Amino acid sequence: MPQTLLSLGGLLIVTFLSFNQQQATIRTQQKAVRAEMQQMAIGVAKQSIEVVRARAFDDSTISGDPPPSELTKPENFPTGKDCRAFGGSDTCDSIEDFHEMTPATDSVSVPGGTFAFEIEIEVHYVDSDLNRTSSRTERKEVMIRVQDDRGPNKDPLLNGPITFTEVLGYT
Repeated sequence: MPQTLLSLGGLLIVTFLSFNQQQATIRTQQKAVRAEMQQMAIGVAKQSIEVVRARAFDDSTISGDPPPSELTKPENFPTGKDCRAFGGSDTCDSIEDFHEMTPATDSVSVPGGTFAFEIEIEVHYVDSDLNRTSSRTERKEVMIRVQDDRGPNKDPLLNGPITFTEVLGYT
């Protein structure tokens, strides 16, 4: 009888150690997948900033070279546009047109699947110390948030959105 109990105890210990080993392997794989998703999200954010950077600094700079006092007021930045550059129907030809646009989706194809990412953009004026300001300046901060989108009823793989910020200047 004692030998049977010892055998059962040994079997429980081996099972528990095996379970812990498998859990550690799963966590390692999840970290690797999360790291790959982060790299793809950073790539999407960089592509998105290039799209925004290619536009005019301001609506008023499309056809002229106005002083900062004639730039679009921050409270007049349009919101909710569905920018054509991200598959929508609205022409977004200046940086502020992307401010709080309708969230866009971009897909990245890799061997083994295609992954969708949701893109949100905010645009703000910043002062010479790169602090947000309500005044019109020669600098706009473009903040892009990218989060993987696995569809309804599925949690994202990334713990939170990747945020990519760049300050664009007007000279």
